[in-house]
Amino acid sequence: MTTTLPKLLRRNAGTMGARPAIRERRRGIWQTVNWALYDANVQTFAGGLATQGFRRGDRLAVLGDNRPNLYCALLAAQALGGVGVPIWPDADAAWLASVLRDAAVSVVVAEDRDQIEKLLAIRHDLPDLTTIVCCDPDDDDPPLPRSFDSIMAAGRLGDTDVAAAVAAGQPDDPALLCYTTPGTGRPRGVVLSHANLIGAAEALLATEDFRPTDNCLSFLPMAWIGDALYSTTLGLLVGFTCNCPEDPETARRDLREIGPTFLLAPPRVWGSLLTEIETKAMAATPLKRRLFNYFRRRAEHAAPRRWLGEVLIYASLRDQIGLGRARWAHVGGGTLAPDQARLFRGFGVNLKQTYGPAELSGIVALGVPAASGAIGPACPGIALRIAPNGEIEVRSPGICLGYHGGEDTSLTHDGWWRTGDSGRLDARGALTVTGRLSDLASLDDGTCFAPEEVEIVLRGSRFIADVVAPGQDCAMIVIDPVTVVNWARGNAIAHTTLAELIAMPAFRQMFREEIRARNTVLPKSLQVRRFALLEGGTAAGTEAGLSRERQRRTLLDANAGLAEALSRRECDDGPWAIEDLDCEVRAAREHADA
Repeated sequence: MTTTLPKLLRRNAGTMGARPAIRERRRGIWQTVNWALYDANVQTFAGGLATQGFRRGDRLAVLGDNRPNLYCALLAAQALGGVGVPIWPDADAAWLASVLRDAAVSVVVAEDRDQIEKLLAIRHDLPDLTTIVCCDPDDDDPPLPRSFDSIMAAGRLGDTDVAAAVAAGQPDDPALLCYTTPGTGRPRGVVLSHANLIGAAEALLATEDFRPTDNCLSFLPMAWIGDALYSTTLGLLVGFTCNCPEDPETARRDLREIGPTFLLAPPRVWGSLLTEIETKAMAATPLKRRLFNYFRRRAEHAAPRRWLGEVLIYASLRDQIGLGRARWAHVGGGTLAPDQARLFRGFGVNLKQTYGPAELSGIVALGVPAASGAIGPACPGIALRIAPNGEIEVRSPGICLGYHGGEDTSLTHDGWWRTGDSGRLDARGALTVTGRLSDLASLDDGTCFAPEEVEIVLRGSRFIADVVAPGQDCAMIVIDPVTVVNWARGNAIAHTTLAELIAMPAFRQMFREEIRARNTVLPKSLQVRRFALLEGGTAAGTEAGLSRERQRRTLLDANAGLAEALSRRECDDGPWAIEDLDCEVRAAREHADA
């Protein structure tokens, strides 16, 4: 391999310059940038960075939602031999300061004034930061941030030979510094080279059908490895068009309008799509509702799709959620419950599960999710094995250069990457990921089990938004408010608040039956006997949906007392309403007034 990401951009400008490279919706209108203009903008902005003293090996961070100017800034830094540092947009000031300081970032390109204010509040704590650039400045912004346009203007007047800098770039040069999601402990940066990212993209390209005529929706945080792999690397390698929504809140609307030909999304997004489908079905006429329920049951049981179901339900359903043109869709950032995956595939969505930590450039295995929870085999050019302790180990061109600022301790003596995840391989070589090794718990007989296996099965229920199994045979369950309210409406159960609905005997009986149904697909030793229902979410922000580790930690930390009571089977103590399937209800007291 001799290429880099900026070299791929230069190639695309020469071979498909008039084709659309990236779009952004601004004030309701889609603005298109073709490959020739995209490359010219990157060259110009790189020249402007050079006038600010940016040199090879320096680091540039981007802070904000998916914006063409932020992608342009990353590529411009890489064109000069620098390293891009995409930052989670919802990060608080303390986490942001620790990342920028750890990475020794010299330039930050921020989306808008809200992000600029966070930066100015911590500016005194960032000795390496020399330049702050705002993509969308206000007229009354303080003088410290430079506007994106002013850097472009400096680039037009400068004399830096950016083309020579691009030509001098090497595949093994660091390209990205990706940090773990906020809330998962001390920030740890993963150093990825151009060769890592392109090698991972080529492995994915050998598995899936990407085309230059494709359209994708770039709506997930730029700091997530999934966006770096799909939107940036595959976009450059294949030459398809990336579409940036106007705002995170309009992403669902823009999904329906764009109708992407493929989609990558985490389990939480797929779950919310199912909730949207359910809500629309409840609001339909009685005839349409009966038709939907009939064909949904067929989809749930993986019955063959007949032309009648396709005409009456499935085709229009895919159009309504924006997947009418999608040839395939991927789940990333976590494992989707097998029941939910089967339902989407029954609806006609060619849904596949992926596995790929940031340390491995975002892809290891890909396949149609099985009822057993198996993901699929390793992609071409990637090898998998399971260590004696159950840890997943990988050999891949995507193995990162290491962690920033520290010695790499995750490579085995023979060059395999220790992922920290537990899993197993079946006879076909299909991988099943059972969770983090650090989350493994013990049964009463001392046998280890992975709580994630229980949690994945329970999350397959449409009534459950999230769940954590803090110990053997118990679970803390966050209910899905939209779905349970739809259930109450469909069963003519009047209520004024969600807490009132949860306390009703009919609702609690329904939930006990739901847990019993989930238990039928779990081994007896892992079946849930005690559980508590919780309102609300787990962790704010899209980042939480991309880090199962963060979701679990947030829910456990927020309900530490309840988790301990469930684990120790102290159902008669404490202020919680704990359901016990063996005794029906041992404790039915109201939740403590918080």
